[in-house]
Amino acid sequence: MNLVTIISSCLLALTATAALMADEQKPKEEVRKVATPVLKAVTGAEAKSLVTGENAPIVIDIRTAEEFKEGHIEGAQRIEFGTAGFKDELAKLDKSKAYLFHCRSGGRSNKSLPIWKELGFQKLYHLDSGIQGWKKAGGEVVEGQ
Repeated sequence: MNLVTIISSCLLALTATAALMADEQKPKEEVRKVATPVLKAVTGAEAKSLVTGENAPIVIDIRTAEEFKEGHIEGAQRIEFGTAGFKDELAKLDKSKAYLFHCRSGGRSNKSLPIWKELGFQKLYHLDSGIQGWKKAGGEVVEGQ
């Protein structure tokens, strides 16, 4: 081996060691700030299993009052996306509980994701096909308030 190869190998080893040591010295608080809420996109069939199982998530329907009256998942709470109070209403919810949220077809609920994340929710299920996917999977809906 020539001298250049030996020096290059030593420099590479020192750089790798320094990078590993820097990662170990990061404060734990900084790591926590980077953590994101648990989010899982689910199908209508998966959502049906979730809401009927143990530790069922709280269902949040983000559609309009009219859409909700036409048919919603039994026990769902309605918090309308796109209104001035949407974020404030979400902020009142217990962030440590699990939530399944949806709209009609998945568009609005997908747009609401940054708000859920910003507020620090820990366990989220997004019904990515909305109430339409729920119905297609044989999920029952109730009408009215």
